[in-house]
Amino acid sequence: MPFPVESLIEGRTFPITIAMQEPVTWALDLMVEHDFSQLPVVAEDRRPLGMITYEGILQGVRNFHANLDDLHVRDVMSGARVFNLEDDLFDLLEELKRTYAVLIGDANGFLAGIVTSYDSTEFFRGRSEDLMLVEDIEVTIKEFIHLAYMRDDQTLDQARLDKAIA
Repeated sequence: MPFPVESLIEGRTFPITIAMQEPVTWALDLMVEHDFSQLPVVAEDRRPLGMITYEGILQGVRNFHANLDDLHVRDVMSGARVFNLEDDLFDLLEELKRTYAVLIGDANGFLAGIVTSYDSTEFFRGRSEDLMLVEDIEVTIKEFIHLAYMRDDQTLDQARLDKAIA
């Protein structure tokens, strides 16, 4: 497989997580402090259990008619798809069409990372910038080569160029 999910989280720090028994206010504090719209919810052994999101918190407040101080993460968390490090990146991208983020688990089932739509965009942006730079270099080199084989009348001496290439 040419593109494993692992390539999306290489070099990144371990994600900030929260436990399901924590108060929602603590989750909101972490989300605001780090400018996240969601947090992975993990068990004590760091196995992924789901996700807490702003939307889930708002739905919980509305559905339970409760104050934020009365809610815990377990009350408003939702399930989250967990991909393995070796899974195909393109399967993950399909899932990101339907959701904002997915969790990444290692071979032992422990949380290894989180990938958002933003993360995948940045990953491919970096790859495409590299390819665009290579293309720009190739075009520039081609232009210089053509300049070196121009006749006085500013037409390309294709026979001389072909001979040089051969």
